[in-house]
Amino acid sequence: TSNIKPPLALWMVDKRGMFTLSEGEGLLKIGQKPGEVIGKSIYEVCAGFPQMLEKIYLAIEGQSSHGVIQIDDLVWNMYYNPIHAADHSIVGAVSVAFDVTEWQKLYRAQEIMASFASGLRKANDRSEMCPIILNKIADIFDSHLCALISLNTLTGELTEEFMLGDW
Repeated sequence: TSNIKPPLALWMVDKRGMFTLSEGEGLLKIGQKPGEVIGKSIYEVCAGFPQMLEKIYLAIEGQSSHGVIQIDDLVWNMYYNPIHAADHSIVGAVSVAFDVTEWQKLYRAQEIMASFASGLRKANDRSEMCPIILNKIADIFDSHLCALISLNTLTGELTEEFMLGDW
């Protein structure tokens, strides 16, 4: 047996949208235990996630799809597929969800670093670098309250040199 527990969740629903399977370590991350929702309606359990319900509905109707959904602080990469019986009729849908939260954070960090590098390459001198750096920091913190404050060592005064949006 393996001790590897991938951060995924696997669900199956019948044609009426009733859970017939719920497994995977990923369920624990969203506050569910494996098997906990079996026999319950996906339309009730997932009522707060209309984009997910739409994709499950499409899978029950025969269309495979993919989507990314955020649940609390977690980002899930989800795949939805119909389940076919031997006679090719659709009997339900299956969804597998992978927790990609950490991958998304790393990707965002790479985007920010590339954006920093690109912006700084465009600067002609050090004075042009400050606004670029402040804008990038504001992007990181998703804030519009960044400023560059300098200390005049002769007078001891603090002065605001740049305020985001001033340049």
